[in-house]
Amino acid sequence: MNENSSLSPKPLSITSLICRLEPLLFLLPLALPIIAWQLGRIIGNYWITTWFSPVFFLLIIPCLDHWIGESTTNPPEAFNHQFSASPIARTLPMLTLPCWIGVFFWGLSLLDNFNALQLIGWAITLSFIGGICLINVARADSPQHQIREGYRRLTARKYP
Repeated sequence: MNENSSLSPKPLSITSLICRLEPLLFLLPLALPIIAWQLGRIIGNYWITTWFSPVFFLLIIPCLDHWIGESTTNPPEAFNHQFSASPIARTLPMLTLPCWIGVFFWGLSLLDNFNALQLIGWAITLSFIGGICLINVARADSPQHQIREGYRRLTARKYP
């Protein structure tokens, strides 16, 4: 056996790559309009820019979901509790808000480049991205969520 073989990097599988990058997946929806804008600039056609995200969310993702199939594996329960208790689980969704505001104002600065139909597509794109990102902020373990949970537990108690 070669001495250097133990030092050579192991091939990275898709699963291990996704697990390593999972904390950054919240940036994916925010990156879609930027990726679409760059594609439009390269190709020279802004129809791709304005309608890329709706097509991606309404056609490509459902097709991928159908082709890949249902995942029957879940992380261990201990991991879920550990991740829920970590500060990163609350911090990352809250970081989505300033990132979304930046993407939104960047998107508004591009309005002069589009015709009427492209403006409709761009408005749908920014709405989709906003909805996806802001639902994560709303579902984060915020103080209001903790207060609601405490109230729910308090009112669910059975007194003798």
